Amino acid sequence: MKLLSILFLFINITSNLFGSNFSSANQNQDIKTFLPPYFIDYSILQETAEKYQNHKEPIYAYSKSLLQEADMWLDSSYSTIVNKTHLPSSGNKHDYYSLGPYWWPDSSKENGLPYIRKDGYRNPERLEYDRPQLGNMIEAVNSLTLAFAISNEDEYKSKAIGFLKTWFINDSTKMNPNLEYGQAIPGITDGRGIGIIETRSLIDVVDAIGILYRKNAFNKYDFEQLQNWFKEYNIWLTTSEKGIDEKNWYNNHGTAYDLQVISFSLFVGDTTTAISILDSVITKRIIKQIEPDGTQPHELARTKALSYSIFNLKSFVQIALIAEKFGRDYWNYESKDGRSISKAITFLTPFLFEGEEWKYQELNKLYELKMNILEVLNISNHKNETLNFDKYLKSYDKTDYEVQKEILIRPQKFLDLN
Repeated sequence: MKLLSILFLFINITSNLFGSNFSSANQNQDIKTFLPPYFIDYSILQETAEKYQNHKEPIYAYSKSLLQEADMWLDSSYSTIVNKTHLPSSGNKHDYYSLGPYWWPDSSKENGLPYIRKDGYRNPERLEYDRPQLGNMIEAVNSLTLAFAISNEDEYKSKAIGFLKTWFINDSTKMNPNLEYGQAIPGITDGRGIGIIETRSLIDVVDAIGILYRKNAFNKYDFEQLQNWFKEYNIWLTTSEKGIDEKNWYNNHGTAYDLQVISFSLFVGDTTTAISILDSVITKRIIKQIEPDGTQPHELARTKALSYSIFNLKSFVQIALIAEKFGRDYWNYESKDGRSISKAITFLTPFLFEGEEWKYQELNKLYELKMNILEVLNISNHKNETLNFDKYLKSYDKTDYEVQKEILIRPQKFLDLN
């Protein structure tokens, strides 16, 4: 493929340019290792599939639960952007349009305009816009793809590809590759750069595409069209006024922006951009967002301080996973004054698992917060010699579907913790 040739040529060139930043192992890797999935361990997924086929417990039972979840999508209609109730100012139904979730009508004004902000409190009016359809597409593609990867049953593959084609390829239903009208505020603005946070979970769609590709599920045209969509979206992210605005945010928005651009860049073969952003993460994100004691001040200022701290950490951890592929160890990085990803994680665990009092605001429930940090703990466990989260991972209920799913797609040492 053209993409593979470009990547191979680039890595040959950059192996000399970056010197010790690329280990010899990385220089000699099969080029497919730079294609997705980036956040799901594909070798573990293959092991899961084998255990499922051989009815090996408890993986077989966990897999059956996952397949049952995927079954719910088999008879559902495809999510599309074109059936929205409200149109953006462009008048184009293919343009993504969403409402700033924390903005509400001003009850003191007859027409409610301009809307006013209530941080942490979601306006149900947002459900009339495109974000729910985007979320459904992402959830469906991920669920169906994992079901296909484990069971090898074509009905899951076909439905997953149908969702992808409807959202990204088919002329009558596809989304235009921009977010010019994301998180609009009635009476104030037609769209904002911070709306880009709403496509953060497209990194999971890229992972799903990678899994389907590795299992030879695509024809050449569909795969190339998906790459073209993400290439165009990535260009918009890195060159548009709203994209640059999001890039310059100093909190979870900026970290999530980096994560998206890194993931999308690698998927379309733009390794130069991916490496450039990876190499800015320490100075631009870790040092500026994490304090020596592990706190994240920009997140602590919110009404969901713990939730946003976890959310930002998830982006850091996922960036660190990709960085490993290029010989960059962000797990063990610590600034001279003690700022690090590992400290940011360990700062949070006493409040989540040991009953320590949280002194900041938090509107969400403890159970939800613990589920949100599960992936962070499982991925980062033992990545740094100071990190050992076994005692926390043991506390999770393995009858919970989300816990079972985590076991199916990542290293299964978690499964052996009693």
